[in-house]
Amino acid sequence: TVEAVNGTYNWTIPDDITGDALVRIADEGDASVNDSSDGTFGIAGSMLISYPNGGEDWTVGSADYVNWTPTANYSTDVIIEYYNGSGWNTLGTQAPGINGEAQSFSLPTNVPNDITVSAEARVSTNESNSSINVNDVSNATIRIIGTIDINVPASGNTLYVNDTVKYINWTTNGTVTPVDIIYSVNNGGTWYDIERDYTISAAGDISYNWNPIPDRKNESSCIVKVIHNVTGLLDVNDTSDTFNIFPVITVPKPEAGDNVYAGSNNTTINWTYTGTKITDVDIYYYNNTSEWEYVDTASVGSGGDGSYTWDPAPEIKRTNRKVRVWDNSTNNVSNESSQFDFAGRLITTYPNSGLSFWKIGTSGNSINWDQSALGASTIHIQYSNDSGTSWHNVTDDLQDAANGTYSWDIPSTLAASNTFSIKLSDYYNPADTNSTSPEFDMVANFDITAPEDGDVVYANSSYDVTW
Repeated sequence: TVEAVNGTYNWTIPDDITGDALVRIADEGDASVNDSSDGTFGIAGSMLISYPNGGEDWTVGSADYVNWTPTANYSTDVIIEYYNGSGWNTLGTQAPGINGEAQSFSLPTNVPNDITVSAEARVSTNESNSSINVNDVSNATIRIIGTIDINVPASGNTLYVNDTVKYINWTTNGTVTPVDIIYSVNNGGTWYDIERDYTISAAGDISYNWNPIPDRKNESSCIVKVIHNVTGLLDVNDTSDTFNIFPVITVPKPEAGDNVYAGSNNTTINWTYTGTKITDVDIYYYNNTSEWEYVDTASVGSGGDGSYTWDPAPEIKRTNRKVRVWDNSTNNVSNESSQFDFAGRLITTYPNSGLSFWKIGTSGNSINWDQSALGASTIHIQYSNDSGTSWHNVTDDLQDAANGTYSWDIPSTLAASNTFSIKLSDYYNPADTNSTSPEFDMVANFDITAPEDGDVVYANSSYDVTW
């Protein structure tokens, strides 16, 4: 009750939400003297969002929530929404809560894949009488962000220069696009572009073909970084574990099954390499005691190809050997050849191209040779009088390789030939270690028996010459 002359009353609005409210004033002493509002009005409450209220991040796929406190008691569920930069989207509905008590709404399907830097939350009442509906919006924008998780290259992986089938793999929550893909060879000290503004069409597992692997060497502190290249989202990124980038050396020669002849001076070692960062290579071979033995240091070559002439090859005879070519500055870059054999070396030095003929039935005809890594009782000596179509033993006895010579008494029964040759071979490895002389003539040996030394023949008489 107030004095009528006041003309005003400071009314504390009750918690009585309605759209049909009226106010009536009546004389305390005579209730028939009164007046009511000309029409109905609404009594509304309010909603006050406390989270997210500006500056927070919602991460796609993560559990999150919206908190608010209602003033007054509404009867109908409130609507919880978010703004994605272009429009409002419903997250769900929930009871509005009791006047003055904090409320929390958990996103039913976690944070949606709707990445933006301009998101807001809104809580709105949903009474049938729209005049009493109220809402509240976050005081400032929040971000809806994705995540990036690089899993390849993994720690300790090695990528090889010029390889075209290596991949950078990462997983995203949300469609994180476009991205910048960069790499460093000094653990982030300096960054180099792989690709900028690479577009991704969907969330999940992403695989990027890094083609080709760049020209680097011996870099054990390499990292890759993937960055969400959108203003306001550059902090959404991930960096891989450290890995290596190395050039590649390949040794195609000696080839599998090749023979390298002991002491020879013409064996070629060939290799290929990628990139331009290797200067010199160290060459080793798997020696007679099954250890890697140093041969020489050589220039890597040019244009991706290198070559070295092995002079002399070691004086050994051994199967299943290899050559290894190493980058001179690191043992991390090397390659081995296929397995080959060290075979004994055998060269016929006489008969040679200076010999015209031998005579049948003569003695003391020298057969000479040079050899390496051949032992006692190993040299098999043969002849052919038909250009090598068939071979026959000069002697049935094997000769010691170290002797270097054999004196042949040519049988008188041997047939003459103008396609005669001598072949020497390692009896225990004849297919690989052999040497054949040039062809020469094997001629008949004429022995004049009359006239002989001291005989007298007479002029103007006939005389039989015999042989």
